[in-house]
This record gives sequence, structure tokens and C-alpha cells, in this order.
Amino acid sequence: MSTATPATKALDAGKVAFHVIEYDYVAGQDKIGLHAAEAIGIAPERVLKTLMVEVDGKPACAVIPSDRSLSMKRVAAAFGGKSAQMMPPDKAERLTGFHTGGISPFGQKRAAPTAFEESALAVPEIVLNGGKRGLMVALAPKMRSPSRKPPPSRFAPTCDQAPDKATTGSSRAALRAGMKPKTTPIRLELAKAAMIEAPE
Repeated sequence: MSTATPATKALDAGKVAFHVIEYDYVAGQDKIGLHAAEAIGIAPERVLKTLMVEVDGKPACAVIPSDRSLSMKRVAAAFGGKSAQMMPPDKAERLTGFHTGGISPFGQKRAAPTAFEESALAVPEIVLNGGKRGLMVALAPKMRSPSRKPPPSRFAPTCDQAPDKATTGSSRAALRAGMKPKTTPIRLELAKAAMIEAPE
């Protein structure tokens, strides 16, 4: 299977060091991110899911751990809006150019303001969708430098729920790496926000 997608091309264009992980995607899964985490044998808190939302009617992209849930109140605050809701799947596909289950924050057809859950970036490496069902990319996160001009949105926390207990362990599924990391690890600078539900 080809590992070239608009997402991987965008990472290549940005000279971001990453490597590809492929797995057997199973259609109809309720929790696609947790299924991916189990399939590739990586802890779900390190495998991030890309969620397209609408803040005050405008598109935005929230990237959070696969075992957590969004707090719409926090999402709205993170993007400087008053209200937020999930974007309908068909609209998300048209906007991003990706199929649901394969949406990546990188290389979207129409770029939308994007924030990564801040608590998910405190690890050496994160894994997220590479722009195709069954294709993930692993890369080293880096917080946005305080000296840089801040993004147009105001970012803050965005999740509320405790981790989903459906998948907490890692499986022994074999990883099929389709690409080796670049020799020069240029790290990606990610805008951070707190968007997940707080534990009860």
C-alpha cells in the first residue's frame, strides 16, 4: 500500500521527521482511535485522534488522545469562540479531503485552525493519522515557542472525561514501518490547548 498522502507530503514539505506505521483498518469501529492504538500496540494516550469541530459556525481541528473526550465548552474557549459542536462527517470529509477514519491535521484540503491537547504533547513521540485509513505517522512533538507570534485563536484546555477503559493495554500486533525516520530530526511546532473533559 502506498504511504504517500497529502498529510505525509505536507510533513515532507515541512522537513518534519516522521515514520509511517500501517495496520489493518476495520470499518464500523465505534472508537477508531482506540482500535488503532490496540492494533499497533501503542498506549492510547500516545495515539491521537483528529476531530473536526465547528466553533461559532466556523471549522476548526482538535487533536486529542484516543482515550479521551472533547469538552465543547473548552473547545469553544480554546478557539476564542462562544459555542462549539462536532462537524458532521460528510462535511468534515469535504473540508479536509480525507475520509473519516483517515483524517489527519496535516495536509487538509482547506486548512482550519488546529490545536493539540496540551497534556498529550509531554511525551517524546506521538502517533496520529497519516491521511488514510490504516496509516499512522509517528513524530516528535514540540511546543510553540513563546517568542513566536501566537496563532489567531486563543488556546486553552479542551477534554473532560477520564480515559476510556475499553482499551488501556497494548497488543502484540506487529508494526509494519513503511518509512524510516529522516536523518535530521526537525521537530514540528504544535499549537497547544486544553480541550478534553476533566476526570470526574
